[in-house]
Amino acid sequence: MNRRESLDALKGATLRILVPRMEEPYVNYANFTDEEEEIRGYGPGVVMELLKDMASELNLTYEVLTKLV
Repeated sequence: MNRRESLDALKGATLRILVPRMEEPYVNYANFTDEEEEIRGYGPGVVMELLKDMASELNLTYEVLTKLV
């Protein structure tokens, strides 16, 4: 399986994210809407920005976890 095939398999999937705690500057908050960024006046953090971009490219939905189930 090449890289392109594995990315295609992810399209439209659900991305489960474990956020055990907020730790700036990596995770400032766990809200992925552009409106939240406008309200707060700053982005969600480096890690969350990368996840947000990835979700946009692959049309992913999120399930945010605060602990392992």
